[in-house]
Amino acid sequence: MHLPPQVNNRLIHFKKQILLLAKQKIFTVVLLCSLFCISRNTFYKYLRREREGNLGYISSAPIFHGRKKGEEIVAAVLAARTLFPDYGKRRIARYLRSQGIYVCANTVQSILRAHNQALPKHKRPKRLWSFFEAIAPNVLWSIDICHLYTKKKNGFNLYLMN
Repeated sequence: MHLPPQVNNRLIHFKKQILLLAKQKIFTVVLLCSLFCISRNTFYKYLRREREGNLGYISSAPIFHGRKKGEEIVAAVLAARTLFPDYGKRRIARYLRSQGIYVCANTVQSILRAHNQALPKHKRPKRLWSFFEAIAPNVLWSIDICHLYTKKKNGFNLYLMN
């Protein structure tokens, strides 16, 4: 994405002002970052880019966006699935991580879906709700007891009752 020159110049000016305040030791890096709502990693990225002479627009788009997973990762996920058929995506990802294959749970899920091996969604039993409805005032009463974390008074705990 290319920014208009005016916007890019303002961004460069903004970054230079932050770095100038840090060089003059007016503020600490931590305070500067909190004042300008940037992370310290971003501040040091600005500093590194200034030394390189390239303080312009920094794209935050991922470099390998949507990268296809290698066949060894797909084979490892499918092998783990056959080895542990009851494991879900998180447990398979954790198992693979213990084997030295770093893959996130959502990637495991997408690989399993692509090969029609995903677990069906767990069906939770429906809760049976029962509501209390009073037919007249003062027919139905309820009480709530809350423990107060205080010192014991005369050897007893204190409770709040509503």
